Amino acid sequence: MQSPCAAPGILDPAQIRRALLASTVLLGVTDAPTTSAAAQPSSTTLTILVAEQYPAITAAVTSFEKSHPTVHIQVQIVSGSAFVPKTLLEVASNNPPDLFQNFGGGLLLDSFVKVGYVANLTTFWHQNRSLTNAYLPSALGAATINKQIYGVPYQGVQPVFFYYNRAAFKAAKISAPPATWKAFLSDITKLEIAGYIPLAQGNDAWAMMMWPEYLALRAGGASAGKAVIAGKPGQSPAVATAGNLSRSLVQQTPFEPGFLGITYDAGEPSELLGIGKAAMELQGSWEFSNIQSKTPQALKSNNIGFFSFPSLGNTPDTSIAGNPSIYLSLAQKSPHKALAEEFLKETLLQPWYSKLLISEGAVPGVKGDLAELQKNAKGPEPPPS
Repeated sequence: MQSPCAAPGILDPAQIRRALLASTVLLGVTDAPTTSAAAQPSSTTLTILVAEQYPAITAAVTSFEKSHPTVHIQVQIVSGSAFVPKTLLEVASNNPPDLFQNFGGGLLLDSFVKVGYVANLTTFWHQNRSLTNAYLPSALGAATINKQIYGVPYQGVQPVFFYYNRAAFKAAKISAPPATWKAFLSDITKLEIAGYIPLAQGNDAWAMMMWPEYLALRAGGASAGKAVIAGKPGQSPAVATAGNLSRSLVQQTPFEPGFLGITYDAGEPSELLGIGKAAMELQGSWEFSNIQSKTPQALKSNNIGFFSFPSLGNTPDTSIAGNPSIYLSLAQKSPHKALAEEFLKETLLQPWYSKLLISEGAVPGVKGDLAELQKNAKGPEPPPS
């Protein structure tokens, strides 16, 4: 499951146009509308563009179509590296998907909002306070721009942390996960001597970005992140520190041989960790399902552990990086805005949708006791996997 982190900064309209042109060349596609053979002539088709169709969204679509017989929902799935360029093309076209997935901030939200491609959902959110009050304010952080809301949470909170193989640590005589960067580098050496690949890594920009992102946070705290988001990374010494430490790490060659030619989507990093060839992997919470799929025995035997990104030893920062959520946003040019909002209200905002996310192993960004929510929320069951 791919989950690129939101890229910092806001692009201007000229940058978006250049990205669109590049995307057209890369994908070889046009903005011609996509039709569905399943839709009946008298029905209304609502389109949703996502990177992956999770069980919860499948249940949401089925539930809404059942209660709205004249509505057909077409879910367009564009996975891997094609997702961003395809979304750029589709949302900027004259026939955009009604709803589209994004990770908040960055190219697929901040920049789209700036040029008017995304509908403002603030009024919708406040009109449905009986449902939206259940959400933690932080769950909306990446979808809130200038105090206006442009997305509804569609997946759970997605923190980034280290996964580690307990057997590899034991063989290398490492008694506990490293708490400091110095100990982390020392453990890399111990693992290499013991015959393990210290770090499994896919050479995707979003996956590699996690290293300088975390190191900047550890070196400078939240102020470093704010400098990057403001497009002024040079004003934060912590960003320079993060770059230098990242470079030193790569020069130590702790990753699997040939990692520059390996992408996360290929699944090799997940498998290397699960079978015990690699000892650690820095990834998001979504990686759990990949390990479960590829090497379930590693989880059944409790051989996979977790730990937070180490400190730099001289700073108190303990921030957790990651995605506050994945969002569905409404295209400004959608001819079905009211229907799309109705879909969001009757599915994603309902307690039973959060319950389905919990059943997938996700943590929805809602208040209260998740165990009680899972016990008491009534609604559709997830479809068979």
